[in-house]
Amino acid sequence: MLAVTDGGAYRVTIEPYAGPDGVAWFDDVALMPVGRPPLDAYLLYPNFRGMLFDDRGQTVRLAVTVDARALAGAAGGARLRVSLLDEAGAPRASRELPATPGRIVAELDASPAAPGAYTLRAEVVGGGGEPLARAADYRVVKAPARTREKMTAWYDERNVTYLEGRPAFVIGLYNTSGYATNREAYAHARNGWGTARIAQAPVNMLINYWLGTAPIPALETYMDDLHSRGIYYLQTVNFYYADDPQYAKIPYPAAREGEQALNRWVARTLSKHRGLAGFYTADERPADAVPRVFRQHRTLSEAAPGTVTYAVLGNGWEEQAPLWRDALDVIGLDPYPITRPRGQNHLALVGEWTRMAQEAVQGSRPVWMVLQYFQLTGAGGWPSAEDLRAMSWMAIVEGAQGLFYWSFGNKGLAWVKDVSERERRWADLVRVTKEIKALEPALLGPTIPVVAGTAGEGPVRILGKRGPDGARYLFAYNTRNSPVSVTWKLAEPAREVVDLDTGEAVAAADAGIAVQFGPYGIRRLRLR
Repeated sequence: MLAVTDGGAYRVTIEPYAGPDGVAWFDDVALMPVGRPPLDAYLLYPNFRGMLFDDRGQTVRLAVTVDARALAGAAGGARLRVSLLDEAGAPRASRELPATPGRIVAELDASPAAPGAYTLRAEVVGGGGEPLARAADYRVVKAPARTREKMTAWYDERNVTYLEGRPAFVIGLYNTSGYATNREAYAHARNGWGTARIAQAPVNMLINYWLGTAPIPALETYMDDLHSRGIYYLQTVNFYYADDPQYAKIPYPAAREGEQALNRWVARTLSKHRGLAGFYTADERPADAVPRVFRQHRTLSEAAPGTVTYAVLGNGWEEQAPLWRDALDVIGLDPYPITRPRGQNHLALVGEWTRMAQEAVQGSRPVWMVLQYFQLTGAGGWPSAEDLRAMSWMAIVEGAQGLFYWSFGNKGLAWVKDVSERERRWADLVRVTKEIKALEPALLGPTIPVVAGTAGEGPVRILGKRGPDGARYLFAYNTRNSPVSVTWKLAEPAREVVDLDTGEAVAAADAGIAVQFGPYGIRRLRLR
């Protein structure tokens, strides 16, 4: 599926890849318009499943896009009405704004409303109050803060993930393995390349996509072992559909009752374990899968409210990310830029795709990017330690609140036959993730302007953070495959600027600093 969003003339070609022998036939090729609704709404806050906790902000924020079609036929001045309706349909809070074509962020004070479930509705009404267009409704639930005590995973208004009540920058790993009912088998599987080895890195999240049909006792043992190491688990459920070829192999009795019963049973059963963070619901799927993934997301959310769902897009489907925004809790994209010899790869693709994911969810859901930790082509080979570091910090600078690395298992590290090379590749990832973990307090802190003006709009992208000790941090990367020098004026004076990589001071003059970047270079500075 190719998405075309800009007007113009296009030439579309379809051809076989890599010159195979024989004859190739192409069928069911079609051009399909995907229209936008006259009125579109997206819930910005409360951003975690519409849960409005009483110890958090009580202002509901809704992004509404008004198309000119929604205003057609308005006799008088059309208005945008945003309402919070109780179960009887009575408004408990309401606000009207002028309705003009374009994007409007409507805010609604929900503090007077009592605890309970509400419907958030956006509609365009005419001068006489007649309805002209209505967006899809959202469900908002006002709940006490203590509700979170039973949640293994959730995220706050800044998209920071909490794991059993503790804020965390997510560092995740994909893996493949068999299953067992004793922890030792998981810990030292594959000649010592099991969970004990994984725990050498500060990994706090794991996906083992071979265990989607594993017996429940084996999964519970697996989560026991992972949880003891501070690692939370996402169960793979991206094939829990009756028409999927793997569905017939699912051994759980609930599968015979239908896919909805299966998803509900698995969610209720596994979520009893505090080591379950959630579910891996989609991997590189086209937008036509959105309706079924949305239905699955709702079932999992209702059956396991203290977990999250995670879906990853890529392999040509990444530009469809906005269509997935309501079908998941956390979104990820998987740019794999290393396909050519060293020095010829566009590593900044990682940053570009991270921005794409952020735009898809309008900065209101967590983004956990999936980074290349495998050999995609013979010419590109494995990512070097420098590549891993660059890709990781590029994603972070663009706002990723989590990083997954694909993969520790098959087609990844497990396929490296030379033991010394495998050790070296693993040491690279351990070093990079420890570097990230060391700065977790700053990464979880508020985003602030560290440099003044429009810095960051040129070839160098930046992220400013304030740490818990009051120190400011500036993380930046060069989007070009050539050296770049920049001079920044600081938003606030600093008595010292330190390069975190060298430990050396960076000279500051006239409240400004000059910084040099190598090709796709990363710089990390602390300011006090």
